[in-house]
Amino acid sequence: MQLVSHRYVHLVSFGFCFGYLAFVRLLDAFVHPVSPLLNLVQMLTSLRLVGLAFEVHNSWRLAREAKRPDLSDEARAEMTFTAVAPSAADQLYYTFFYVGIMTGPYYTFVTYRHCVAGTFWPFADCWRPALRRARLLPLYAALFLLLGHLWAIEYVSSDAMAARPVWYRVWYMYPVFAHFRMRMYIGFVLSELACMAHGLGAFPAASEARPGRGPTRHAALLRLMEDPAALAAARYDFETVHNIREDRVELDVTMTSVLKQWNTTVQYWLYTVVYRSVPGSKVVRASLTMLVSAFWHGIRSGYYLSLLVCPLYMAVEDVWDRLLRRRLSPQRVWLYDAVTWLLRVSMFSYLSMGFLLLGAEPTLAYWRSVFWCGHAGGAALYAVGLGLAWVFGPVRSQRGKVD
Repeated sequence: MQLVSHRYVHLVSFGFCFGYLAFVRLLDAFVHPVSPLLNLVQMLTSLRLVGLAFEVHNSWRLAREAKRPDLSDEARAEMTFTAVAPSAADQLYYTFFYVGIMTGPYYTFVTYRHCVAGTFWPFADCWRPALRRARLLPLYAALFLLLGHLWAIEYVSSDAMAARPVWYRVWYMYPVFAHFRMRMYIGFVLSELACMAHGLGAFPAASEARPGRGPTRHAALLRLMEDPAALAAARYDFETVHNIREDRVELDVTMTSVLKQWNTTVQYWLYTVVYRSVPGSKVVRASLTMLVSAFWHGIRSGYYLSLLVCPLYMAVEDVWDRLLRRRLSPQRVWLYDAVTWLLRVSMFSYLSMGFLLLGAEPTLAYWRSVFWCGHAGGAALYAVGLGLAWVFGPVRSQRGKVD
């Protein structure tokens, strides 16, 4: 970041950091096992360094646009608030800032800078939001222990499971995935609580902060910062470090929507660094984003086997939404949503086996034992949807516009 032009620094940083991450992963696979704690630190530092390079590039881009006479007040305020020029020491301090170094969430250098400077958190009530956020932890912990005791993941690869009927092998993935969700909920919530206790991610609610990104209404925020009395009287939230919305994960209908609610700060990073930066169609960009996500998680085959199927199912949802849901009356949409929700839960449970079993052999063995029902069902729904769309034509809105 000190030597490379800010025009290209984000691309160079991505190549270097993920190249080094690949080097460490190859060492882990073929030379000597890497400590899981070291792997976690490596994952988070990679996000922070690449994200910081994108912040530097964005500052350079906004500075160039500042010469335009028609630039809005909000754009100028964003340029002022998000401008970064980190020294080598700043990079070191931010990269290894201990809050979230092994668990996340991801937060930008701007968020870190305001936390260290004490710009906002002295005025925020940190403990009351933290206690509200922790209220469901006992439930998650109880369900985690109960589900893990009754439906262990180790049973999936056992001879006893192979002797079970197909319906039981299919059903078993649902409680196993529920156990996995409870484990992740506990980890995500505890990581948020660590941030709240430190005051990290506290911003005035008027700034409309978003997970990972931070404030989105920069003009309003700068006006508040000019008035200490207004800062003290403002209402604060920790939406910047809000890492998961459990209710949306459980109840949202589509895979696309649920993925946006899961590990939201990393989703922001993936969207900014990968999805928004690469050309191509929605399916191409989604596939590349899932590929980067799988590589970031590790070189375990199960990650790739699972994540690279997600774009297929998201395409299925998109086809059937345009084919059927938009043609239904409001009185019948609920039935479509109920069926879609059940299919979404089933597909997530099916694909979660790659994350839980990790290796290609046990993952493929399980999918083979249930006759590849997720793959076959997704491909069949996509083919039928495309065929019907060709027969019935595109959906037209009330204005006559093709959707």
